[in-house]
Amino acid sequence: MGTASDTKYQSLRESITNAIQAGEYCAGQRLPGERELASRFGVSYMTARRAVSDLVEAELLERRPGSGIYLRSRSAERLSATTINLIATPAEGSISKAFLRFGVQQAELRGWNSRITRMHNGYERPTVRAILEGDPALLLLDTMREWTLLNDTLRAAEGRVVLVANQLADQGVPSVVGDDRVGIRLACEMLVKAGHRNIAMVSTNPAHPVTHIQVETWRSSLAALGGDAAESAFIYADWEDFGDRIAPSYEAVRQALMSPDRKFTALICLQDEIALGALAACRECGCPVPDGMSLICCGDSTLMEYASPPVTVIDVDLEGHVKAAFELVEAALAGALTPEKRLRLITPRVVERKSVSTPSR
Repeated sequence: MGTASDTKYQSLRESITNAIQAGEYCAGQRLPGERELASRFGVSYMTARRAVSDLVEAELLERRPGSGIYLRSRSAERLSATTINLIATPAEGSISKAFLRFGVQQAELRGWNSRITRMHNGYERPTVRAILEGDPALLLLDTMREWTLLNDTLRAAEGRVVLVANQLADQGVPSVVGDDRVGIRLACEMLVKAGHRNIAMVSTNPAHPVTHIQVETWRSSLAALGGDAAESAFIYADWEDFGDRIAPSYEAVRQALMSPDRKFTALICLQDEIALGALAACRECGCPVPDGMSLICCGDSTLMEYASPPVTVIDVDLEGHVKAAFELVEAALAGALTPEKRLRLITPRVVERKSVSTPSR
């Protein structure tokens, strides 16, 4: 999958790290310069510079302007430890930040190094390269798009990469997801208990496998609980991958609220940014949460805790996701990850705040 330059770069970087691990260089010792490395290994200067820059970025080497490249202290020790790639989308959302924070914590508990990679829209190669280089990885992938090259790489990674918040377990990729059937049922039960019969769901792409399960559970739960499953609306919020989700969600909910046929008195939002857009739409349309509209979000975050009003959530336990993902990585590295253990479901729980009340109409 990689280009010839990728192969040369990886080979040179591996040669340098092997030399460090073998004790050929001591902490504080000056290494050969990039031009000397290029000549010694028969690669271009740019390939040598790329390899060295990568090791500088990983804090194994240090550039000293006007002096050269030096080995940092404890580099050999760090190279002997497992390195885990924590891969997330470039969006600086609360979920992505929490994923990275929990990932670094779990790595530190194990004495592992952690390396953060951001996956950009339409540019999969840095992520693919990180996976192909052999270190295990956790991948937070809550986007709905089809990543052809990435998915092929995940399937070929032999269990070393664990997908978080999405799943390809049926294709051999270890995956950790919240138990959506339990979560959606809990949300429906709470709203029906509060007196709501017509409960709308706000999300995107109902054809996506994860969303399909959520929608199916929403309708079946309403039917079982005595709600109005046939009339409850699915509100489609359309956005681009890695794009803004608040504004499209606001507009979709606003249009649904302004419809003369609107019957719903409560909303289930499948993501925290969707919930923020819905809160704003409800305020503008004269049915503020919770007096005029009840709202539950599937997924907790600081955005929901400090929203106005604070939003009742189905907490999917992201920290539990990350802990389970590390356990799957450890099993894969030990050769103990069997097919039936590739999927881990995390049980959610309700966190009650102030966004649910009895129907106002």
